[in-house]
Amino acid sequence: KRRLGSTLAGRWPIERLIGMGGMAAVYSSRDEGDTPVAIKVLHSAYSTNEGVRQRFVREAHLTQAVEHPGRVHVYDEGVSEDNDPYFVMELLQGATLDKLWKKQNRVLDVEYALEVADCVLDFLSACHGLGIVHRDLKPANVMIDGRGRARITDFGLAGLADELAREGRIAGTPGYMAPEQLKEGR
Repeated sequence: KRRLGSTLAGRWPIERLIGMGGMAAVYSSRDEGDTPVAIKVLHSAYSTNEGVRQRFVREAHLTQAVEHPGRVHVYDEGVSEDNDPYFVMELLQGATLDKLWKKQNRVLDVEYALEVADCVLDFLSACHGLGIVHRDLKPANVMIDGRGRARITDFGLAGLADELAREGRIAGTPGYMAPEQLKEGR
C-alpha cells in the first residue's frame, strides 16, 4: 500500500491496489497512451532472496513466451527504485472463473463451460509445446474477460518441464493437483 500515489520507475503511476498475495502485490496504472495496465511488484521482503527474485522474473518471461489468445500480455519489466522487480501486463476486466461460478449458484451453462475448458486445454497445449508447465491451474487463475473469454493467469509456479523434473519438489494448490503429482513428489 505504500506505493499508492507514487510513480514506479519514473514511468508507471500507481493508482490503486488490485490484489495482494504472499509474494507480490498487483496495482493498476496507465501507460503513456492512457491505457489501463496492471503492475505486479515483488514484495521488498523477498527482493533480496535471489531464488525468489529469479522465479518472479521467470514468471514474466514464461507468460510472454506463450503465443495464444488465452495468455495475459506482458508489456514491460524492470526494477523499482527500491530494487523490487516488477512487470507490467494487460489489465483484464472481468471475474475469475471461481467467482463467476459462485455468482451463478455453482452452475455454468454446459456449452459455455465446454468453451472455457476448450480454451484452457488449448492454452495448456501451447504451453506444453514449449515445455512450459503451469503448476497452479485452478478456477481462481482462470480469468473470464469482459468478452467472456478465458484467460490464464499467475505463472508464479510455472517452469520448464526439464528443470522441474530435476527439482522434484511439489508446487501448486493441493486440491487442484493430480494425485500422481502428490504421490511422486512432482
